[in-house]
Amino acid sequence: MQKLQSGIARTLFSLPTPVLRRLAGKPKVVEGETLHPAFQVLLGVGEKSGKPPLEALGVAGARREYEVLVEEIMAASEPPAPRTRDVRVEGVPVRIHHPAPGRKVPVIVYFHGGGWTIGSLRTHEPLCRRLSRVSGCAVAAVDYRLAPEHPFPAAVDDCLASVHGLRDAADRYELDPERVALAGDSAGGNLAAVVGQALGRAGEAVQYQLLYYPGTDAALARPSRELFAKGFGLDRTTTDWMIDQYARGVDRKDPRLSPIHGDLEKSPPTRLVVGHFDPLRDEGLEFADALQDAGVPVETVLVPDMIHAFVHATRLSRVRAVLDADALRVRAALGRDA
Repeated sequence: MQKLQSGIARTLFSLPTPVLRRLAGKPKVVEGETLHPAFQVLLGVGEKSGKPPLEALGVAGARREYEVLVEEIMAASEPPAPRTRDVRVEGVPVRIHHPAPGRKVPVIVYFHGGGWTIGSLRTHEPLCRRLSRVSGCAVAAVDYRLAPEHPFPAAVDDCLASVHGLRDAADRYELDPERVALAGDSAGGNLAAVVGQALGRAGEAVQYQLLYYPGTDAALARPSRELFAKGFGLDRTTTDWMIDQYARGVDRKDPRLSPIHGDLEKSPPTRLVVGHFDPLRDEGLEFADALQDAGVPVETVLVPDMIHAFVHATRLSRVRAVLDADALRVRAALGRDA
């Protein structure tokens, strides 16, 4: 039954938009914006199937469910980079997608999403391949330790160590240590923002960061958290469960958990991308405004018809266009010869 449901959902993402609109029925409009019909249909199918929320599946079950969602439903296949290497950097597993073996290229260090609890190199393989291919940069995807087995701040420590190690071994991996960007989605965007500030404080700033719908403040729930608390792909109960797995008992204003409370002025130039229908929307937009107020160059992209985790949905031309624009912006920021 699960395979049948996955097949149906996968087909939805391949249908023309006019067909999707007919299947979706009455458009879902919130605050003047209309949800993309593919997500409206997918969310409706999930609700009618009675599928339990991620937190009800337990950690192992949630990790498997995330893999199914990405691999079997949302993501289009992507060709591998000309060279892909699995290495250990300061003890942290890293997968390096290199677009031009034989020469040094800029590098995007990518931290995957998943609430610090789920997600892996596998779930983000298509996204990282595409980002490398379009940007012309190497993408070093970091397989940081997950909670609850490794709670806060293990993920921060791994991500920071991986950037240091990649820079130190740049010649070995044919990377340019002077042209480094950080990137990540959701919890990975959180980690990128935290690491960017830490490197800036240490006088080791990177050149750019690309943040997809980052969690930036665990201390305060903004209106979008309540507005999209249920039925939009990332329920409030799920986010509460994830942060409890990762940072139970931690001061929610610790800047390593909530970068909006950190040294904003130490952040690199930033492109922040978030969907209108994302519960993390408001804290992401507020973070972008706070960075700008601190003197950091910021580009904010609010995608009007998208939900949380939309970057995986590369079966949709709409999503591919957003990702490719982001990749080209990173390329320009790191040097046009990438």
